[in-house]
Amino acid sequence: MEASRICIVSTSPQMTKNALIAAARHPADVRFVQAVLDQAVSVTTKACQRHRSEAVISLRGTAAILADELDIPIIGVTTGTARLARRINDVVSELGSERKAVVTMYAGTQFNLDLEFIKQVCNIDIGIVRYSNLADLEQRLAEAKAAGFAVVFGGGATVRAASLLGMHANLLIPSVSQIDAAIENAINISIIIIYKRL
Repeated sequence: MEASRICIVSTSPQMTKNALIAAARHPADVRFVQAVLDQAVSVTTKACQRHRSEAVISLRGTAAILADELDIPIIGVTTGTARLARRINDVVSELGSERKAVVTMYAGTQFNLDLEFIKQVCNIDIGIVRYSNLADLEQRLAEAKAAGFAVVFGGGATVRAASLLGMHANLLIPSVSQIDAAIENAINISIIIIYKRL
């Protein structure tokens, strides 16, 4: 049987590094694309057509955009509550007095983080910034900054936009094990697609 063909859309070099480690564990033909949000559609579409990918893995915000545009299975991967709480705690400890932070989330994604847990564990005022595209993200981050939020957690597009606004931007990337699980799901989907072609 032919190898599963999977495309991983990475939003940062750090995510690519984790994805390379995870991909090395699987007998799949994995291609990498570096893109964020709106730009991901054209770049990923071309890469998937050339590669004939059977599934795409991406951060959840970009995955939501891709799912509306591509006719292949899209697997969204994200940072979990415990991992996010640990990252927030580390950053807040470094900053000392700054106790207000926001986490960005694409409007088309389901919210599955336990904010109350994060607030209690990290002793921080945390908010959510939902956005629908890159311009909307930039506007909402500017509003958050004006409201006193100086620390931001999110994906590649968030980090770029927040940095331009002079905010303390923190990249959230899925762990190797989270990407590993997504690749396993993509392989299982790919096997079904390959069998249907036979």
